[in-house]
Amino acid sequence: MGSTPTRGTLLRALPFVLAVPVIVGVAVAYLVLSAGGQGGPLPVAQGSIGGMFHPVAGEFEPDTTTLEDCRADTGCLMQAFGNIAYRRGPKPALALFEERLATDPEVEKNCHRIVHTIGSAAFKRYRGSVARTFSQGSATCVSGYYHGILERAFLGISSTAHLVAVARSLCAGGDLRRRGFLDYQCRHGLGHGLMIQTGYDLPLTLSVCARLGTGWDRKACASGSFM
Repeated sequence: MGSTPTRGTLLRALPFVLAVPVIVGVAVAYLVLSAGGQGGPLPVAQGSIGGMFHPVAGEFEPDTTTLEDCRADTGCLMQAFGNIAYRRGPKPALALFEERLATDPEVEKNCHRIVHTIGSAAFKRYRGSVARTFSQGSATCVSGYYHGILERAFLGISSTAHLVAVARSLCAGGDLRRRGFLDYQCRHGLGHGLMIQTGYDLPLTLSVCARLGTGWDRKACASGSFM
């Protein structure tokens, strides 16, 4: 059996142990900032198929599902609330959701996923206007509504150059006060959407975040990439 490390040995090793996260952090920052400064195209996502980006979640499609059809079926609840948001608007859908949240254990257990769908449906209702859709929502259930919008906003993009261009433009709009709460949620949500659109390719997502306009934008986006 080996000898037990002495207190002196542990103290001498402590600076090296503490240095590890610093070194890792510097390395990650270097890689991200280097990727952001390159003029060439970004690498194709590891999660892509045939060189095309492959979104994990599809676009919301309304149907005839109602809340009365669902009982304890989470997928049914997601679709039903999405239908309400698409046809009547996100505010009525979120108000009804808040009522059910207080009384329905299935809604409470899956609240973040359900409001993701409400956001996605509202995004389709407003014909892809991120700023308008954001302005009609709320931060209930860890801001799932806002995240659902951004996850769908990248659908149909098939090149890295287009991905960067869209990421830079999505959160621009008069309805979002610069560096306000909704602006942060939008840029944080970019990280969510980029992860899904790139097949959960974290290095690629971070490199796109690194190409946003300001340091504040880049940090908010990067925080969203860790879901």
